[in-house]
Amino acid sequence: MTEIVCTLPLPPSSNVLWRNRHGSRKPYLNPKYRAWRHECDAHMLANAPVGGWPRLTGLYSLEITLDRQQWGRRDLGNAEKAISDYLQRIELIEDDRKAERIQIEFGQVSQGCRIRLRAAP
Repeated sequence: MTEIVCTLPLPPSSNVLWRNRHGSRKPYLNPKYRAWRHECDAHMLANAPVGGWPRLTGLYSLEITLDRQQWGRRDLGNAEKAISDYLQRIELIEDDRKAERIQIEFGQVSQGCRIRLRAAP
């Protein structure tokens, strides 16, 4: 069973990923979300294993662990969307709709959040 464990910077809340211009129906990426994605890109590149990150195709499970003090008073569930979209964007997962199980919890994380992906059997 393929497993990927990595850390990412603390994600923005799903409440702030997209913004709308006044008078326009077309949403755009919040600059804070865009900056977070660039920070993640640099982090993943710097921490890539020899041969690069493996790719999961098909069904998978996702575990997200956040530090309660770093996350603050935000809703725990608001962490998942930015992370899932990012993992799909960098092709660690094929499609975020293929998640069979998503678990989000508070725990000990030195910085940001810990991600554990497992291919479904």
